[in-house]
Amino acid sequence: MTKTMPDEIRDIVIEKLIELLEIGIDQFTHNTRPFLSGIQQAQYRLLFLLCQVPMESMSNLGKMMYISKPYMTVLVDSLSKEGYVERLSDPHDRRIVNIAITEAGRVKIGDIRVIIAEKLSLQIQALSNEEMETLKNAVDQIIHIYKKYQTH
Repeated sequence: MTKTMPDEIRDIVIEKLIELLEIGIDQFTHNTRPFLSGIQQAQYRLLFLLCQVPMESMSNLGKMMYISKPYMTVLVDSLSKEGYVERLSDPHDRRIVNIAITEAGRVKIGDIRVIIAEKLSLQIQALSNEEMETLKNAVDQIIHIYKKYQTH
């Protein structure tokens, strides 16, 4: 069976997105790991997610992050111990435990973002103005498409 052009393009786009993710994750981990003192990548992801949603059940957070319930419990326990998140009982269903980010958690995310911005700034400083504009436009388009995809 011969693939149509859109299928071929789709496959190329998928491969390029995977490559981008692999490069991005590798670079992010390599360049920020030494500076994220005391916080694991999964902890950062959870805090970042909680900045986006005001409060969510532990089960839903686990699903959103593709993390098992037992690991989610360990993750929340560690962040709770540091004062970055808090557990809140659901007023309508006592079986549900909601997780919310604390002010200390928001401060920690802010600190991490500053560190990441500094590292990224060093990485892109060698780009020409034209390359910087191209990168900005490409990132804008990726974000636009991603947000469009999220709503479906």
